[in-house]
Amino acid sequence: MEIKKVHKVLIGFAVVVVAVVAVLSVLSSSKKSQDSVNFFYGETCPHCKAVEQFIADNNINATLNIIGKEVSSNRDNLAEMSSYARKCGLSGDTLEVPFVAANGRCYMGEEEVTSFFRSKINQTK
Repeated sequence: MEIKKVHKVLIGFAVVVVAVVAVLSVLSSSKKSQDSVNFFYGETCPHCKAVEQFIADNNINATLNIIGKEVSSNRDNLAEMSSYARKCGLSGDTLEVPFVAANGRCYMGEEEVTSFFRSKINQTK
């Protein structure tokens, strides 16, 4: 009789542990994808360097998953940037770097991109 109680307790405990791990896993993955930021830049772009310096100075990489993608020598990254731009209603002729795609929105140019990152700093304070 005692063994049946122990088995029931162990099974109940195992179910709770599995449920907690599953919930934490889902929460962790959704936060990570929500916080992913695609940062498109050009190797020789001075405005991109200024944004990169802003990111470094404010330790933004600690709170956001920033994925840097160089576009001047990587056609795949350029095509990806163009795809994001189209989804945001931007024309291919007017695209420039720095360019950020995050949470279904696009930000283009040093001022707009820096402003985007500044808003992320303010959200964490």
